[in-house]
Amino acid sequence: MIRKTIEISTPGSRLSVSNRQLVIERPEMQRASLPLEDLGVVIVDDRRAIYTQSALIELMSAGATLIITGSDHLPAGMMLPLDAHHVQTERHRAQIVTKEPVRKRIWQELVVAKLKQQAIVLYHFTGETGGLDAMAHRVRSGDPDNLEAQAAQRYCLAFLVKTSDGTMMQRV
Repeated sequence: MIRKTIEISTPGSRLSVSNRQLVIERPEMQRASLPLEDLGVVIVDDRRAIYTQSALIELMSAGATLIITGSDHLPAGMMLPLDAHHVQTERHRAQIVTKEPVRKRIWQELVVAKLKQQAIVLYHFTGETGGLDAMAHRVRSGDPDNLEAQAAQRYCLAFLVKTSDGTMMQRV
């Protein structure tokens, strides 16, 4: 069975465990729970997240990897189970030894998927894609033109509106 990778990024999230389920509580959102045995990687991109000791222990016991990010939203640390399942170890090893051309193609696919999803979100909120869908078709292996960064700038700016006094406000 392929284990799931989940990202938790809602500010103020709380992670705990109940009945072999990872329980995720987020402000003003419905409580969510996932079976621990289904989780392969849990990424927490929330500087205000709260964890119970049981959540950490049970994630490790289930063989999951916990990754936490810093203020730049990049991985800052990782917690691995000491008694990890051999499949997980093999996956990590395979990622480390992957040849550069394969890594570049994978990165290309990730960037293309990200740009396409951003275009969909942008269209939903503004009625336009901001050219992100067209940019997605121009991404080359390894993204040497850094289209991901260019798209991120367009995406963020699309949610801003210039006020009468010239300042920028977030679109509601």
